[in-house]
Amino acid sequence: MCQDIPLGTMDHNSSSTWLPEPSAPDDTYARRDEHALDWLARSTIARAKACRRFLNEHLSKLPAGTQSKILHDLRYKWHSTFFELIVARLLQELGASLVFEGSNREGRRPDFTAQFSDIAIIVEAKAPVFNAAAGEEQKTQIPLLDFIESKMPEGWTIGIWQLPNIGPADSKREFNRTVENMLHVPHPSADDEDRELIEELPTGIIHLHLWPKNTRSIQLAWEAPITVFDNSEDRIRHAVKSKRSQVRSSDAPVLLAIQASSIGSEFEDFDMALFGRGYDRFDERRRLVGTGFAPDGIFNEKRDKTPTFAGVLAFLMVGFNARTAPVLYRHPRFSGVLPEAILQLERRMYNEESNKIQIQPSKAQGLVERLNFVNV
Repeated sequence: MCQDIPLGTMDHNSSSTWLPEPSAPDDTYARRDEHALDWLARSTIARAKACRRFLNEHLSKLPAGTQSKILHDLRYKWHSTFFELIVARLLQELGASLVFEGSNREGRRPDFTAQFSDIAIIVEAKAPVFNAAAGEEQKTQIPLLDFIESKMPEGWTIGIWQLPNIGPADSKREFNRTVENMLHVPHPSADDEDRELIEELPTGIIHLHLWPKNTRSIQLAWEAPITVFDNSEDRIRHAVKSKRSQVRSSDAPVLLAIQASSIGSEFEDFDMALFGRGYDRFDERRRLVGTGFAPDGIFNEKRDKTPTFAGVLAFLMVGFNARTAPVLYRHPRFSGVLPEAILQLERRMYNEESNKIQIQPSKAQGLVERLNFVNV
């Protein structure tokens, strides 16, 4: 079980750090099942140092009363809390002052009230789980990968093309014995070339790729690919539906910030989920005879009342190395006013008259660069 890390006593103007530099040298990357905060507490490689700098810098710029809570929540809800941190900092860089989790008329607490110079808005952040099955498959591979790494022969580097399907409760005795035999190879000579090792078990195939390399690394060069089914559109739609009740009674316009999957999602998934999709029409001879747009997105549902959300702030990859600015998807039925600073982002809107998605380029120059992401 993860233990709490000590929290600092830093206020907004302090030069102290929430994540101090480790006292002992440690030149290793994070283990597969290691919490990011545990790795950052021990590793001294350049990337770990840059990630500590990133978190310390951005935590220090949050309102003083929220810094320790965000750090605490990173321990227990890393994925969603890291996204909230990025959304909060982006709003600040756009000029907003933030109140975290202020109550609305129903006593619910949306993530942020963002007060801009011209208007205040509510922002709720949602980081849905994409490709949950792939995540579970990845977890089952961890003990298999760890065992292969522990048996890596001296002088060789290993890549993994395929692994058998062995669940957490299944016996790994045959797998371990087979891998030990496969990797019982002598130190490579000057004439040795790369080699492929394949063994078939009742649970599946072990397919390893070895090549001689003068390295001290004990890590795998690559791991077996995980099967991914793109469910981005459905997850985005579900995020919109699941958050309506949280913000329905808010007095200010509400934006929903959604983090999509970093594996396969694109802004086109937001286009389809929120507005609709283009299509081609063919005749009986498979000749293209027309194109069109089906406005079947969740923002184009036929309703008369004012929409819960004024729009969506769409994020793709969110992490230490993130480089993509968000896109504002404005709800077609929202007739109110949004902050001028928010309107500087790239905007996508559905035009009912032309039955098309209109795109207005971003005017927020250097926004991502100001967040000073990690570049190592």
